[in-house]
Amino acid sequence: MQKGQETVKQNSNGWWYIGTDGKVDFHKNTVAPNEYGWWAVRNGAVDFQLNGIASNESGDWYCRGGQVDFGAAGVLESETEGFCGWYYIQNGCVQKGQETVKQNSNGWWYIGTDGKVDFGFSGIASNENGTWYIENGKVNFTYSGTYEDENGRIYDIKSGNAA
Repeated sequence: MQKGQETVKQNSNGWWYIGTDGKVDFHKNTVAPNEYGWWAVRNGAVDFQLNGIASNESGDWYCRGGQVDFGAAGVLESETEGFCGWYYIQNGCVQKGQETVKQNSNGWWYIGTDGKVDFGFSGIASNENGTWYIENGKVNFTYSGTYEDENGRIYDIKSGNAA
């Protein structure tokens, strides 16, 4: 029995999470490593059907076919329990802690500090390309006019770009 390191191992019944005590934990929900990569574990077993976000103590990870996709990047959809919605992903990890605006094939989106597109947000938000007028989570490139934020600051908007 191997102890001291969590891992994922196979037996005749499937792939299983092995805790640091060397035992299968049939209640564990996490992301765990083995020599083949990092895997989404649900109820102790690798969930090869999982396409979306799974978590461990190091973060929230985008998985395809149950394996963390460290190449995943952009605003991607997740339909996994606890992570339904669209999230900003870089290097396979949900990017948290900073409001921003990011693009996918459906448009430019406001990303909240939780790393998720906030479809309820309307207001002003910035990214490395500028400052933008957001309606219902999406940059409104058709809007030109003015906007006053909650602090009384007035923005002059031209085709969604706020100055």
